[in-house]
Amino acid sequence: MTSEPLDQYTEICRDAIKSSSAKLGKNFENLLLEILLLYMAIQRKINFTQMERYGTHCEQTYRTNFNRSGPSASTGLSSTSPFPGVI
Repeated sequence: MTSEPLDQYTEICRDAIKSSSAKLGKNFENLLLEILLLYMAIQRKINFTQMERYGTHCEQTYRTNFNRSGPSASTGLSSTSPFPGVI
């Protein structure tokens, strides 16, 4: 089965998100997992149009969530960094 490694990668990422101190909503968590898979799958230039083409959401969904600012966005990035204090 070809999707097995992707399922394993998704579960590893999901466990990392759950174990971090970031409070992410279920929708944002699923979108983040999809974006990580798209970064692995798209070989060339990655932009919102490419993400719409290969993903399951529209371009505006990706654009809105990338441009979101606030405590959840900054906390999520800094808490999942392997090097504390480095984003």
